[in-house]
Amino acid sequence: MKLEGEDQVSYEEILKLYNDCCGKHPDVNDMLAMLIASHGEMMAFNEALESNPEYSEIQGLSGLAEIVIDRVIDYFDKIIEEQKQ
Repeated sequence: MKLEGEDQVSYEEILKLYNDCCGKHPDVNDMLAMLIASHGEMMAFNEALESNPEYSEIQGLSGLAEIVIDRVIDYFDKIIEEQKQ
């Protein structure tokens, strides 16, 4: 996945990956489903790391997941605001 700077994930790259996978751009329902699934996966990942400290060297991956989720939430909020207008 393409990174911008040190802690920014390109939303355009996420859309490209989604389009490559699913053949379309996500609609509001797709975005909500991805958000819910991503949050659940991140929570499970963090819980697994806490109960298995021997895997602490991969803990930084959870930070990347949080950045992606934050970007998705921001974009989802923009879509909702645009639809209200």
